[in-house]
Amino acid sequence: MPSGASTGAFEAYELRDGDERFGGRGVAKAVGFVNGVLRREVEGLEALDQRRVDRAMIDLDGSTNSSRRAGAAYWSMANDARKAS
Repeated sequence: MPSGASTGAFEAYELRDGDERFGGRGVAKAVGFVNGVLRREVEGLEALDQRRVDRAMIDLDGSTNSSRRAGAAYWSMANDARKAS
């Protein structure tokens, strides 16, 4: 995932902590989101059904570009499901 000044308009949204750790670039919020809300959303879904996994994450976010939650986390989760299948 690209990050920082080189990030373009079409890159996945990164959920960053914004606190003093790592100059605000920490990812504890994103990890908590993946291990909590996102995990509960996709747990039990068949990894071979990539469309269903993707749809569950898109619906969870509710935006057209996965910007409300953590698009980078969605990308990672979808890629992991693909590898598992």
